[in-house]
Amino acid sequence: MTQSRLRIGEWLLFAIALTCVVSAGGCKLIATAAYLTMPNDVEAEYDGLKGERVVVICHDVGGLGYQDAGVPSDLARLVGQHLDEHVRRVEVVSPDEVNDWVDSNEVRLAELGKAMDADKVVSIELEHYNLYRGPSLYQGHAEATLVVYDVDSEDSYELKPLESVYPPHSGVELTESENQFRRRYLRVLAADIGRRFYDHESIVASKDRLYPNR
Repeated sequence: MTQSRLRIGEWLLFAIALTCVVSAGGCKLIATAAYLTMPNDVEAEYDGLKGERVVVICHDVGGLGYQDAGVPSDLARLVGQHLDEHVRRVEVVSPDEVNDWVDSNEVRLAELGKAMDADKVVSIELEHYNLYRGPSLYQGHAEATLVVYDVDSEDSYELKPLESVYPPHSGVELTESENQFRRRYLRVLAADIGRRFYDHESIVASKDRLYPNR
């Protein structure tokens, strides 16, 4: 097979994947097509969590309302789950263990990491979080600073600022409860954060951010 035919085949698979993303029902071919055309085309911004024992903690620095008081702990738990599923050989410290320590201590990353016998601490500083676009539409929006603290070297690495919008292009009608949308958006936000730490496929990431047809 000539090189030109190979390129044509790759573009056809790419077109199939894009069609699957925008179709109403989704498409089982997307994972295969994405892998064949652009396997892991987005590199990890920080890839130092492999094989490490990791604490994930989230701080509210933007002043959440009482109805969102549980968001930091829920987000930290979901990010930890995402890392556990996608980063090789990572060991994520139990959120309950982290919360027990935080409830009794002033949070300093160095002390937290040592107390948890961790190699790295992933700190999420949640600066903005909102679920609404105007009074009658849902659209999740969050901004955060992500920092990785290395317990042994005592070095910190600050990732690029995070801004997450879901659904990405427009708000959606209030066809589900606020709690249901909150849970949905927190999973998306956790994935947006987690993908910073491993190579991944951009097409699949875009698919995961589509709001399902109801």
